[in-house]
Amino acid sequence: MTELTTLPARVFGSVSVAMVTPFHEDGSLDIDSAVKLADHLVNEGCDSILLSGTTGESPTTHQPEKDELVREVKAAIKDRAFVMAGAGSNDTAHAVRIAQGAQESGADGLLVVAPYYNRPSQEGVYQHIL
Repeated sequence: MTELTTLPARVFGSVSVAMVTPFHEDGSLDIDSAVKLADHLVNEGCDSILLSGTTGESPTTHQPEKDELVREVKAAIKDRAFVMAGAGSNDTAHAVRIAQGAQESGADGLLVVAPYYNRPSQEGVYQHIL
């Protein structure tokens, strides 16, 4: 397994939004609308955006879609806002792959959650997030 690179510390900001993920009628990701929405949110004062959280349909999007979403939104808003990416899964190896993809795609930070459904011990949660 590849280790994640530690990113420099950065303040989240004062207004963070868990952004929805727009789709076309056929169920494919609507990247153009996502970029427009992210740009609108930043222009209206958000200085932190979360992509691919549960509000952003993380359970129904696949790794290449999550990575493309982060890449395109980050390219559009540049450093005007902090871009976080959801990296949640009840499978630690899967969560690591999501996190690595998000980092490689330009995310500034990650939202990592405790493994759901599995009810791990506190040490298990620690190991999952570590």
